[in-house]
Amino acid sequence: RLRRARRPDQVDRAAAQALVDAFVREGAEYVFVGPSLDLRGPSRIVQPLINHDDHLHVRLRASG
Repeated sequence: RLRRARRPDQVDRAAAQALVDAFVREGAEYVFVGPSLDLRGPSRIVQPLINHDDHLHVRLRASG
């Protein structure tokens, strides 16, 4: 049974990084990630944000 990660060590970092990479590749404006997760990407897009070690937020560009 899947459950929400309550600590950074419970996050599947490979899966989380793949998700971040996919959002960046598809043109996300911002991806906010927990600073303890060590997820990487372009610094203008992938930005650490406290209290986000168990989830992330993505801001997508509006399609015109």
